[in-house]
Amino acid sequence: MAKTKTAAKKAKATQQGKKKTPDIEKRDNRYLRAARIILAVGEDIALDALASKAEMSKSTAGHCMEAFKGVCLALREANRLPARKADAKPVTAPQETPEALEAA
Repeated sequence: MAKTKTAAKKAKATQQGKKKTPDIEKRDNRYLRAARIILAVGEDIALDALASKAEMSKSTAGHCMEAFKGVCLALREANRLPARKADAKPVTAPQETPEALEAA
């Protein structure tokens, strides 16, 4: 019985020692890192490039890209983010009729 109590005390001391070690500087959330890169480079960035710049796997970069696009779409639908130029309705010139061309 004494051996198990001693072993338990040593294990507990080891676990407490690990908790007291200083934390390594916390990094930004992976979605935040990816969003900053996507905003700087553009949504057409390749997943390989995003993954390497954000220091994450390619599959994680894909999830971050989909999340970014989904959140932007939701914000546009709620009128909290302006429409993209590509999404906006194109401004067309008025159709010129043959009568208008003859008058000119």
